[in-house]
Amino acid sequence: MNKLLLLLFLSFSCYFAQAQNIMISEIVDPNDNDACRYVEIFCDGPAPCNLAGFDLVRWTNGNPDPTESSAIDLSPLGTLAVNSTAIIANNAASFTTCYGFAPDINGGAGGPADSNGDDNIAIRDASDTVVDIFGVPGEDGSGTCHEFEDGRAIRNAGVAGPNPVWDESEWTVFADSNVSGCTSHTNDPQDVADMDPGVSLLPVEFVKFEVEKSERGNVLNWTTATEINNDKFVVERSSNGRDYVALSSVEGHGNSTELIDYEFVDNEPMDGMNFYRLKQMDFDGKFEYSKVISIRSNDNADVNIYPTSVMDVINVQLSSEGEMAVYSVTGHKLIHRTIGEGTTEINLSSLSAGIYFIAIETNANFTTQQIVKH
Repeated sequence: MNKLLLLLFLSFSCYFAQAQNIMISEIVDPNDNDACRYVEIFCDGPAPCNLAGFDLVRWTNGNPDPTESSAIDLSPLGTLAVNSTAIIANNAASFTTCYGFAPDINGGAGGPADSNGDDNIAIRDASDTVVDIFGVPGEDGSGTCHEFEDGRAIRNAGVAGPNPVWDESEWTVFADSNVSGCTSHTNDPQDVADMDPGVSLLPVEFVKFEVEKSERGNVLNWTTATEINNDKFVVERSSNGRDYVALSSVEGHGNSTELIDYEFVDNEPMDGMNFYRLKQMDFDGKFEYSKVISIRSNDNADVNIYPTSVMDVINVQLSSEGEMAVYSVTGHKLIHRTIGEGTTEINLSSLSAGIYFIAIETNANFTTQQIVKH
C-alpha cells in the first residue's frame, strides 16, 4: 500500500511539475485585421510541458466565470519542448496569410484566441485549476492595464514563470487607448506587420522595426520592449534579400524592461531595393535575427513592383526587358515569364492567399520584392 501511495505521489508530482511551466507569452488583436488574432503559449522549463488535459479559457468582458463552451483543448499539442512556443489562432487560413506559416491549433471564432482586447484569458490544467492568467476574472478589461484592443500583450522576458494571479508588471501592453497607473501600457495600436508570432520571450523583444527615406539617407528605426543580456545590434544590408553584409553596429542596453528607441542611418544606400535586418548579439556571443524590411532608395531605378498587398494583379515596371519569377515562401517557382520595357500587369488569381516573392532580373539589376496576396 505504501509503495502504491508513493508511486501515485511521484506520478502526481511529475505531472504537477510539468503543469506549472506552461505560460501565456503573447496575446494579439491586430489593429488592421481582426482575423489574424492569436494567443501564443511558451514552455518555460526546466522540464518539457505535457499538455494532456490542459485547455485555454476566456472570461468574456466582465463575466465572473469563463465560457466553458469556447474552451480550447491544448492536448493535441502533446508535449512542448523547453523554450518552445505554440500558436493558437482564431482562423488558421487568415493566420497563415498574415504571418506566412500555419498555427498549431485553429481555435475558431468567439473563443480565447479571438479576443477584441477586453477579455481575460488563462491556461488551466486537467483539474481545471488556473496555471497562468492574463487579466482579472470578473473585471471588464476596457480602460484597465490589461486592455490590449487593437494591439497586443507581450510577456516580459525574464519573468520567473507562470502566474495564476494577474501581475501587470510581467507584461508590456499596447492598445488604442491611454491608461494611466500601469507599469507598461502604451497607446500605440499594432498592425499585423508589428507582430512576431513564435519569437516571444527572446532576449530582445522588438516592438517596431521600420525604414524610411530622408535627406540623410535610409533611416532605420527600431524599438525594444525588453532586453536581456543585449550587447549590440549589427545592421546588415542586402541587395537581393538573400546575401547580407554588415554595415555597422549599435550598442544595446544590456538589461531593460522599458521601451527603448534606436536609430541608424544608411548614408550611402544602393540604387534599387535595399533589404535590412538586425543581428541582435548577446554578451555571450549568441544571436538572433530580426524580421527583414526593405525600401527602394532610388525612384529612377529600372525596376518597380506595386502594389505589395494585392487581390489578383500586380504591376511590374521596367526600364528594359527582363525575366520575372514568382516564388512561394518555400522557394518553389510558381510563375515565370519574360516581360518588356514599360508597365506589365501580372495576374496572380491562380495563386492562393499567402506570402510570395517576386524576382526580377534585367541587364542592370536583380530585385526581389515580398508581396501579400489576399
